[in-house]
Amino acid sequence: MVRLVVAVKASHRLRPACPLSSSSLSLQATPASRDARNRDGWTPLHQAAYAGSEKCLKALLDAGAKPNVKCNDGDAPAHYAAAQGNVECLRILAAAGADLEAVDNDGESVLEVADGARTRVVLRKLIEEANREEEDGGGEEDGDEWEEDEAGDVADALGAVRVKEVS
Repeated sequence: MVRLVVAVKASHRLRPACPLSSSSLSLQATPASRDARNRDGWTPLHQAAYAGSEKCLKALLDAGAKPNVKCNDGDAPAHYAAAQGNVECLRILAAAGADLEAVDNDGESVLEVADGARTRVVLRKLIEEANREEEDGGGEEDGDEWEEDEAGDVADALGAVRVKEVS
């Protein structure tokens, strides 16, 4: 088992940025270290989302980190996951209740900063699911799962994309 100690340095980076060498992770963080901020207002959750560290993200959320915490620029961890194209981190944050429609201080939404078509397709689907859950008061029904790799769904979402097979 790897023991992760979250530490914050006064510089822009949070250290360590969740260095993991095993599949299991035990996070022993006090609220003070879990919610600590650097001079830019980044918490360990922001750093984990930016770095694409799924294990660290899950461990921090399990330890009580708030998924909608904003840094000095108004960015939530979802902004950083989207900007880096970290789809799995977006899924983890969504499952923890992150607001995927959050807007930063510049008026940019998570979707607007998303890197790449695949990230935007997945993000739109996650937003739709969250809105549906809010309206219905429940989760997905059986058979309502989706796969972002299904060519039809992705092509529809991207709007008439032409795929050409090259041999």
